[in-house]
Amino acid sequence: MRFFIHTKAFLVSLSIHPVFTAAELGNLDVLNATIKAHPNKLNQYKQAMSPLHGAYTHKHYDCMLLLLESGANASPRLGFDRQWTLLHTVSYKSDSTTIRLLLLYGANPQLKDSQELTPFDLAPVNSMARRYLQETRQLYIKLENNKRLAKQAISHNQRENAAIYLSKIAECWQSAADSETHPFLRQFYYYKALEKAKQALQQQPSTKIVSLTDKLSSYIQPYDRKSTMYNKLSVFFDKNFLENVCSKACVEKESLNQQIYSPAPPS
Repeated sequence: MRFFIHTKAFLVSLSIHPVFTAAELGNLDVLNATIKAHPNKLNQYKQAMSPLHGAYTHKHYDCMLLLLESGANASPRLGFDRQWTLLHTVSYKSDSTTIRLLLLYGANPQLKDSQELTPFDLAPVNSMARRYLQETRQLYIKLENNKRLAKQAISHNQRENAAIYLSKIAECWQSAADSETHPFLRQFYYYKALEKAKQALQQQPSTKIVSLTDKLSSYIQPYDRKSTMYNKLSVFFDKNFLENVCSKACVEKESLNQQIYSPAPPS
């Protein structure tokens, strides 16, 4: 009877607040399907919280990432108390992983709460949170600027310039990955960097971009198609890109293992 009540409550919630409920549930495939079916409810609130709040409450970082990639507001406010944005909340908690994630997708660190305090004001003094708020905001500005310039170069068929700006975007994502500790987000950032580096190669191959691509490839973890990580990444990246990257990484890893463990030839 209790199971029936909980199931009914879940289904009712899913019908009224589909994206929020899916984000709170934490299943990436369910959330992806729900966002596609209800794109207009990406920022719909439930009990004063947005879907991004719902995912964060249960530390579903992959779901937070999907919401942000889909265009969710990166600075949602709580609908009560001091009108904190989510960035206020995670800065107060000194949650560097979420600070970086929100800022990379455009969260505004200048927004103030009802007491005129910014997220920086709420971050503990001398904490890593304050450093990340400053550094990642600068990284976001650099990222967005290079995106704009790359788009302009591509539209004018300026392949050499497009390659330069795309490689700079790749370097931004690499920078984010280098300082990330969360396993999935770290790999996602590296895959994002490699995706942009490969796009740069398609525009205008150069020794520098080839070197960048090779370096990023060495950071990529190869995943089997049946692995949880592969399935999660496949929600965000083109299957052909993912397949090629993972296959190449697997071959290189196998080759390296053979070099390390192969017995020395007889003298």
